[in-house]
Amino acid sequence: MSNQIQNSISIGLETAWGDGTTPYQSIPINFTGGIQVDKDVQIISSLKTKLAKNVFATLGNSKYEGEYEAPLLADDIGHFLYGWFGQDDVTGATPAFVHTFTEVEAKPSFCIEQNLQDLVARYSGSLINSLKFSIAVGQPILYTLGVKAKSMAEETAITPVYSELMPMNSGEASILIGGTQIPEMQTATIELLNNIEMKYTIGGLGEASYRYMTGSEVNVSFEGYLDATTKAEIFTKYGDGEAVSFEATMTDGTNTLVISVPKLVLTTSETPIAEDYNKITAEGKAILDPDTSTLVSAVLTNDVETYIPS
Repeated sequence: MSNQIQNSISIGLETAWGDGTTPYQSIPINFTGGIQVDKDVQIISSLKTKLAKNVFATLGNSKYEGEYEAPLLADDIGHFLYGWFGQDDVTGATPAFVHTFTEVEAKPSFCIEQNLQDLVARYSGSLINSLKFSIAVGQPILYTLGVKAKSMAEETAITPVYSELMPMNSGEASILIGGTQIPEMQTATIELLNNIEMKYTIGGLGEASYRYMTGSEVNVSFEGYLDATTKAEIFTKYGDGEAVSFEATMTDGTNTLVISVPKLVLTTSETPIAEDYNKITAEGKAILDPDTSTLVSAVLTNDVETYIPS
């Protein structure tokens, strides 16, 4: 029997989808989720002059999907931003490289090693289907990673190699709506969705043969105190159906991540009555900005020169 505190999650960028490279970077995650194996076991009932109803069993398609929640470290997150966006343009020099992530159709894939000690599984062809950032007052900033993989194989675990950085904290974060900083904010979530579908073919042995991006989405939600600023920038613009810009800046004091949504349409906004100060909540969806052809962008400044190993 193995102790979960000794588990590890490690990743490696693949050269081609599903080639199963050896992982080289370990990610500290919270005790949540993980990739799970879903085998489509099909039980077949046929007349066979027997009293038993079920007489055959066969395997259909296999799915390898799951989520990880982790504290936001400025170096680790670059792997998954690159995985979600697909392109990383790097400028600057040590110790401040600037990574500008933009969306492209071809998404890189990873081999993810999920080491549970008694079961060490490597999930090849792992694609970043979703990436959600959660900012809450008084808490470390968290991100949740949604993964879909092509195949699984048992391997010998690597020796984990971790980042030495501290997590980014909400106390140093800031939220801008419509270009105005909103200090009254208490919580904010930014969810990036790739909406990846795995495609199966005859002769594919139950593993995915293709992956297909059905279109990206960005969902934003937040809660804060109601005052003249939040009324003008949130509630009034929601009532007018006016799109606003949204920007979240997160930092550990040295390294910085900025996620920008140029056009966010607020789909709900409420002002619940409670015993505390009056609150305002809102949810919104990003729409394509015709001026920049951008749905969302991210800029990460840290000391990592590249996320593509030579």
